[in-house]
Amino acid sequence: MTVIGFSNIGNTCFMNSALQVLLSCTDLNKLILETTTEGNLINTYKNLIIEYTHANEGDIITPRAIKDMMSSMLEIFRGCNQQDAHEFISLLFQKISDEFKNGKDKNNTSDLEIDLILGCKVKTEIKSLETDKTSIKYDPRDVMLVLHIPEYVNKTSLSDCIADFTSPERLDSIHKFDIVGNKNNSPIEWVKEYAEKRMIIEDVGKYIIICFKRFKQIKTGNYEKKNTLVNIPRIMNTTHGIYRLKSFIVQHGSRNSGHYISFVNDNNIWKCANDSSVSLVPENRLGQLLEQAYIVCFERS
Repeated sequence: MTVIGFSNIGNTCFMNSALQVLLSCTDLNKLILETTTEGNLINTYKNLIIEYTHANEGDIITPRAIKDMMSSMLEIFRGCNQQDAHEFISLLFQKISDEFKNGKDKNNTSDLEIDLILGCKVKTEIKSLETDKTSIKYDPRDVMLVLHIPEYVNKTSLSDCIADFTSPERLDSIHKFDIVGNKNNSPIEWVKEYAEKRMIIEDVGKYIIICFKRFKQIKTGNYEKKNTLVNIPRIMNTTHGIYRLKSFIVQHGSRNSGHYISFVNDNNIWKCANDSSVSLVPENRLGQLLEQAYIVCFERS
């Protein structure tokens, strides 16, 4: 699929770069186009996919309809203030998922199929350090996997960030384990024991979108950016299959006053989508750009 530029309609580089990443997910596009669920946002996004896939190289699309639709649903996207590409992707698919669930076609299973294509299922496991008691909680499936970047290092790797995400963490406070439950309306009984917590990536979709937490809030409305370089492979072997790098976003500047640029693999040719401008990426520059990535998207082979 040819990479098509998007007009900037008022500090919308965050949205333009996010849309480039999502539109690079061809199986996701196909699912959205095939759904019969009725929803204003779904239909608006479907129209954008159609316009994008039928455009010719050098064309420029103005994604005003999707901006207006998201603005009507969420106050954060109203006006022309700079926003965040991570928030846009998460909130866009939260609203699309809501429309699937509330759709008129009750037999439509696209909301379930989206989980197979895009999303990450994580469970939190808390184990006692004193006995064999275990507490398990499943987090709501998210469209993204958000990873911390280690403090006080100049360079790290994606594998190190994943290892940090899944490594056990000693809890500061004593954890309460339910030992009786609420059977037959009996009172819940608890036992307090020292414990550790571990996050487990239990399932992922056809596409894995990863966001690195490059912004740390130091006070209300004020963020500090981590410019740590992250070594990211173009091929990632996981227990869920082999994934290949499909697209990524680099953010320059601060969170409130920065610029987002996306990079997309277009039939094995890497292209830079800087709002309406689309250009080739020299192979010898790709690795350096990828180390600065804020968001990366992998596709299962």
